[in-house]
Amino acid sequence: LAIHPLYQRNGLGKGMMVVLLERLQMLEVEKVTLFADAQAVRFYSGQGWNLEPRGERCVFWYAR
Repeated sequence: LAIHPLYQRNGLGKGMMVVLLERLQMLEVEKVTLFADAQAVRFYSGQGWNLEPRGERCVFWYAR
């Protein structure tokens, strides 16, 4: 997932992630591991993803 800098901070990334995770839940996917640029980790953390122990480039999502 990448949003051009001109269009960031308008909710596009968050909206895309909501749709993606809803579809994954419908497919009964229980866990997603995502590797992101260090600058994007905060974005995913704010979306409810769990950081890996070192909090660097990897985040996890678990179906609830």
